[in-house]
Parts: sequence; C-alpha cells; structure tokens
Amino acid sequence: MKRDMDLIRNILLRIEKYPHFPSYLNKEEVNDNPISLEFKHYDEETINYHIKLLVEAGIVEKFPKASYPYVPRGLTWDGHEYLDLMKDESAWEQAKEMMKKTGGMAFEILIRVLLEIAAKAVTG
Repeated sequence: MKRDMDLIRNILLRIEKYPHFPSYLNKEEVNDNPISLEFKHYDEETINYHIKLLVEAGIVEKFPKASYPYVPRGLTWDGHEYLDLMKDESAWEQAKEMMKKTGGMAFEILIRVLLEIAAKAVTG
C-alpha cells in the first residue's frame, strides 16, 4: 500500500481536534468513541495502515491495551511539531508541489521543505 501524505495530515488534524480519550478502552468504548477517523475516499484498511505508520514513526501514541491494534491516544511531541508545520493549507500545497520534483514524498524531506517555507514566512 502506498503512503498518502494527505491522509496522514488529515489523521493528525482529526486527532488534535479531539484530544479527550478515555483512560482505558474496550471494544464497546472504541465503537462509541466520538472521534471518527473515517474519511471520504478512504477505506478502513487504508486508514488503519496509516495510523499504524504514524504509531511506528512515533508521531501518534496508541493505547497499549486497546482491543484494536492501533487505537490512537493522541499526538506525541513530534506529532504536534510536524502538524504545526502541516496546518497551513497554503504551505502544505506549496510543499506538495515542491515534492513532486523529487518524484516522491519522503517524510523527512517533506518536513524540511515545510520548515523552509515556515522560515521564509517568518523572515520575509
């Protein structure tokens, strides 16, 4: 499965928007959780795969004892840092356009591009 940076950004935005999670989860609580991680044009398998990637990268914290393998608990420090760079829609679109030149979307390079765009916005 291909990594989709737009989906990753959307997942991070959604998790940040709803920071209140129960302290423990069972299957019923997961189903009743007000945080929806459903997105148009993406199936459950694709979304779960991307959450797994975010957990493995240390960007999203997961519930250690959740019934499902990757139930997001919240963003890590790095997750907040990365999301702060990704929030601005104009910067996000500009970075994606610049990344097309590389033929891919390597995360570390994407973050460097976003940092460069942010630095230019600050310094003028």
